[in-house]
Amino acid sequence: MRSTHADQLASSAYELYNKLLPFYPLRKWILREKWHFAPDSKPAELLLRKLSKNLMHGVSWQQTTRDGIVENLKHLLTEGVPYRLYRLDISNFYESISLDDTRQMIEDCDALAPCTKAIADTILDYQILLGEQGIPRGLAISAILSELMMRKFDLDIINDKEVFFYARYVDDIIIISANRENPDNFISRLENALPSGLVFNKKKFLVKSLAKSEKDPAGQSKLDVEYLGYEFSVFNSVTGKTGASRKVLCSISEKKIKKIKTRIFRALADYGKNANDDLLVDRIKFLTSNFKVYNKNTGYTNMAGIYFNYSLIDSGDEKLKLLDKFLSSAILSTRSVKRRGLSLSLSNVLCKRLLRLSFQRGHTDQIFTSFSGNRLEIIGRCWKY
Repeated sequence: MRSTHADQLASSAYELYNKLLPFYPLRKWILREKWHFAPDSKPAELLLRKLSKNLMHGVSWQQTTRDGIVENLKHLLTEGVPYRLYRLDISNFYESISLDDTRQMIEDCDALAPCTKAIADTILDYQILLGEQGIPRGLAISAILSELMMRKFDLDIINDKEVFFYARYVDDIIIISANRENPDNFISRLENALPSGLVFNKKKFLVKSLAKSEKDPAGQSKLDVEYLGYEFSVFNSVTGKTGASRKVLCSISEKKIKKIKTRIFRALADYGKNANDDLLVDRIKFLTSNFKVYNKNTGYTNMAGIYFNYSLIDSGDEKLKLLDKFLSSAILSTRSVKRRGLSLSLSNVLCKRLLRLSFQRGHTDQIFTSFSGNRLEIIGRCWKY
């Protein structure tokens, strides 16, 4: 009986495991000035995925979801009591984690089988052979290894008597305290608690204190913070009938808005080179709708897009309307470009196809579109940098 393709892949992955090569088959490339890594074959991908599952099972680790963090933060920001918010970011997160400490952590974990430890050690050996530092970015095991290295830090901050909310998503940290501590001393404690090699990015510090909620005739926001793609605006006005509660608005962060606008411009600029109508429409569909994405690191399919990436924004968020206006303006302005004799020009038919697409409708109606893996790769080419 002939083996199926899946059987052949599993057999190749098992053979790769048995060899325990002195180096590991990875490819690497630079994205946004950082090295990223990926397995160079399907068997290697399967082996890494299995290794990741072994690590997660062995240490009983489950990643906190982005939406869960944002929901809790949004709720706590409405509290009318005095509090202080810290927004922190770790510099060069994966690259700065000590490889020696990571290897020792794996070796000391009694719950992991010897073969799991050996394969993980082989991968880290390969990182050293490449002349790179820290945990390799982009692999199926990258997140779990970094989370294990940060576990003690997380527990130290969670157990701090002055902290009543703490969240960390990879290298992005947010803390809400009771506003009784000295901020400088508290940040020093945080710095000392970080694993060896890690430091905070001082340029991204935000420390803001709010007094007890009270009526505010001016209606000005007292705190604006961006976190995990969202922007929170906190007002000191009292809302609700039972107790003091602050008004909190939640919208898409300005950083993400800028990224979307940049992608619109790049899609139009690339159209000026290839004049491919369907590709331009697909790129704008990608930005304004929702779709399924296969995660090769986990083997699962996730939902993504304008709604699923920002499902927790307030109903009727004005930024969606502004994005629609920006898109319309960018599309219609190509007519003046044509009059100036430049290469970019959209036909009336193409303009009509594009103007039917809407960020607001894509979010409100959760509009779905479907792209193959190859099509997604082509769509994203003009956005890679």
